[in-house]
Amino acid sequence: AWGVQVLVEGAFHTDPHPGNLLLLRDGRLGILDFGQTKRLRPEHVELMCRLTLAMAAERYGEMERLVEASGEFELEELEGRSAVQRRMAWVLICYTFVDT
Repeated sequence: AWGVQVLVEGAFHTDPHPGNLLLLRDGRLGILDFGQTKRLRPEHVELMCRLTLAMAAERYGEMERLVEASGEFELEELEGRSAVQRRMAWVLICYTFVDT
C-alpha cells in the first residue's frame, strides 16, 4: 500500500506504524491518522526511487550525486571540506529526505 501511495499517487502517509493501520473486514487496508502526510512532485517520485535503490545497495557516491543534482538542497558549509565529509553530509541528507 505504501509503495502505491508513493509511486502511483505521489502522496503518502509518513507514519505507517501498526497503530495507524487496520485490516478491514472485507480484507482492505484502513489507514488512520493523516496528520503526517507528504505530497511529492513527479520528479521527486523518480528521485525517491533512485535514492531508495542507491541506499539499499549502499552506493554512497550515487546517493551524493542524486541529492546534489536534485537542486533541492544547497550546503554552503561544505566549502573547503574533505571529500569524505561532503559525501557523508549528502548521504545524511538523502536518508533525511527519504525518511520523512
